Amino acid sequence: MLYALDLHTNQLVAANQATSQKNLLCPGCHSPVILRKGAHKVAHFAHYRHSCHTFTEGETQEHLQGKQLLVKQLQQWPGNTTVEAVLPQLSQRPDVLYQGQDYRLALEYQCSPLATKRLIQRSRGYHQHGFQYCWLLGRRYQIKHKLTAQIAQFIRWHQHLGYYLLYIEVGRAQFEVLYNIQMADFLPLRYFCYRTSSFEQLQQFMHEPQELFIFPITPDQRRKQLYQLERTWRFPSRHVRNLQNLCYQRQQNLLRLGPEFLATEYEPPFFAGWAYAWRLQRYLGAEEVAQRELYQQPFIKQKEILEKIIDKWM
Repeated sequence: MLYALDLHTNQLVAANQATSQKNLLCPGCHSPVILRKGAHKVAHFAHYRHSCHTFTEGETQEHLQGKQLLVKQLQQWPGNTTVEAVLPQLSQRPDVLYQGQDYRLALEYQCSPLATKRLIQRSRGYHQHGFQYCWLLGRRYQIKHKLTAQIAQFIRWHQHLGYYLLYIEVGRAQFEVLYNIQMADFLPLRYFCYRTSSFEQLQQFMHEPQELFIFPITPDQRRKQLYQLERTWRFPSRHVRNLQNLCYQRQQNLLRLGPEFLATEYEPPFFAGWAYAWRLQRYLGAEEVAQRELYQQPFIKQKEILEKIIDKWM
């Protein structure tokens, strides 16, 4: 954390201005903290034990630098900006809290793993107490070859952006939004990317309608999909064997049905497994099994959109 409470003065002291390690407390849980600073490190305070119920994020250098960047940007706005604000009614502390004339915005810079249950709890807490909130992601959440459950849980939707994710790249001091995110079975993820060094410009971009469209699947991509689909049948995983067994129980043939359930265009980024398998399982009446093909995405109304997809196929 970047601030601690001085026991003698009862005032907050910044880590980069602290001259003593004595009598310093966590503003949230009032446990003793230690000052850490060095030539190549962001000065910060840390708990002696990981026992604070209001401060859950491990303090990596990336996380500290990200918070500093957010504070520097938001202090240019009219209103009040507080780093690591103590919110007793929530028993949690946003990395940065901005309070404007008519709204309060909690900013969370997530660099460490976070369980979906905890993500829901923290987001719900902000919402129930009248805070707007925004999750920005660090390096470990960068998309490499495909989505993971850890990344997908943060995806949100906006009419100007489609499905999107927000990032901070501390090495470049930049903000990044990946938007119009879409996926297709056996093909790379597709999306657009916007980068800026200004949080205000990021906000402006997000509130302007962007040119969005559904990515088509070309004939070459379709051939690649069919080739990869056939490979999964020749070297079946447990997942594929379960699909084969389900088809057999319903007196159907996976080799015949499989290609029929491949989409003709890219789709929403909902599918932890294969979208074709989800559709096939729904078609065969195995809705509970089909649910396992989906990511947990608390910020998206999956059900409404998936029903529209099913209506198009059935």
